[in-house]
Amino acid sequence: RHGVIKYDAGDTVLALNIADEKFDSQGSDGILTVFGASPMEEAKTYARMHFNNYPPPIDRAVFTDFDNHQYAIVQTLTTRTETSDKLFLQELRYNEADFRAAEFFFENQLGLIPLEKNDRMMSFATANVTLAVCLKKDAPPARKDSFLTVFHTRDIKKKFQELEDRGLKFEGPVTYSDIGGTARFWSPGNHCFCLYEPSTESLSWGSGEKVKSIIEGETNTCFWQTYDNAS
Repeated sequence: RHGVIKYDAGDTVLALNIADEKFDSQGSDGILTVFGASPMEEAKTYARMHFNNYPPPIDRAVFTDFDNHQYAIVQTLTTRTETSDKLFLQELRYNEADFRAAEFFFENQLGLIPLEKNDRMMSFATANVTLAVCLKKDAPPARKDSFLTVFHTRDIKKKFQELEDRGLKFEGPVTYSDIGGTARFWSPGNHCFCLYEPSTESLSWGSGEKVKSIIEGETNTCFWQTYDNAS
């Protein structure tokens, strides 16, 4: 539907958009998608990669797909039965050249809870995944229209006004379509984000039950305990 394939990624939905001829397959998103997994599921994932002729990473390094999206898997200690036997999206890591501007954006404008900070990296909690910022002064510009981070909101007009009052600049006003209400904005490093209030119609589609289970479930602010950290 709409040229998008959606996947169950634990407490999130991971969507794959079918690109057109303008997509730069050699460019960089400037984002690392980090999956959590039990030790057994991590081993199974690498075995599946090998079986399908995709070289698994050496020593749990970062790996890429054929369109140069970057991924990593970390072993995670969790008692949550719904994620114990599969990969789940644990963290998104954004490259940003201006650390102080990024800190102001995530903490002061978006109002996210800071988890950890040092001179090279900082992380913030959302209800479902951790958002991390990595200092990359020499990183190339992120390719345009490649990676979109979507925040769910129950009242998009109210949240839009709240963020505008904090100084956040949106691409334009809230727009509505059959999927619901959306409003886009960018980080200092030109990473694209979106507020999203789903429509009743969209919740009847194939991914609707998963979306409803996420937004109607308990809020689980992420403080994942891991065995190791992706480089």
